[in-house]
Amino acid sequence: MDATWRDFASNFAGIFTPVLLGIMLDKTGSHALQLLAIGLVAVAGAINYLLVMPKIAPLRVHTSAAVARSGDVLGGHDQGVREQG
Repeated sequence: MDATWRDFASNFAGIFTPVLLGIMLDKTGSHALQLLAIGLVAVAGAINYLLVMPKIAPLRVHTSAAVARSGDVLGGHDQGVREQG
């Protein structure tokens, strides 16, 4: 999904959710239905995370042997102060 649509959905939910919860409170006079609705959304999010999302793994960084031996992983010059000796 394009980032624009994802941002739109997030912003829409941020605007629509308080309005919907306020309407629910006016109609019922209780926060129980609001808590149930938010709980169901949380459970749906957890199921989405567990079953739908792909495996999240750290990125592997490939460096040359020379860079790995020198300890200069950024490829620039050493900015630290070295002892003379």
